Amino acid sequence: MFWNPEIAAASLEIIIMLLGAFFLWIMFHWSLIPRLSGPKEDAVVELVKEDDLQLIEGIGPVTEKYLHKHDIFSYKDIFSLHVQDLEELIEKWWNKLATTSVTTWPDQAKLAHDKKWSELEEYQEILGKSKKKRK
Repeated sequence: MFWNPEIAAASLEIIIMLLGAFFLWIMFHWSLIPRLSGPKEDAVVELVKEDDLQLIEGIGPVTEKYLHKHDIFSYKDIFSLHVQDLEELIEKWWNKLATTSVTTWPDQAKLAHDKKWSELEEYQEILGKSKKKRK
């Protein structure tokens, strides 16, 4: 058999070009295939609307984290719950309810959800004055 180094080098170049064209075709083909998997986790997080629950009188950062652990992320989540359910949730956590009164949370959450900020402030001022009277 006759071995020619020039022909071998040309053959190797052709093989490399064919492999490169094959990989480019695969990459192009994959870019055209619609993704069957659902949205990425980042996209899902963007879809979840988290409200600042600390705007509600009586909810601080620790309480907000506790509510998040129980899938309560929005004002709507709060005002859709019954006061008794909120009380039971907080009682399980604190083993007492004396430090936190949740009876006004649904009303405050409804005002915040409806973006009635001035009414919410007035309501919270009334709550603050009633707390001072109790002390």
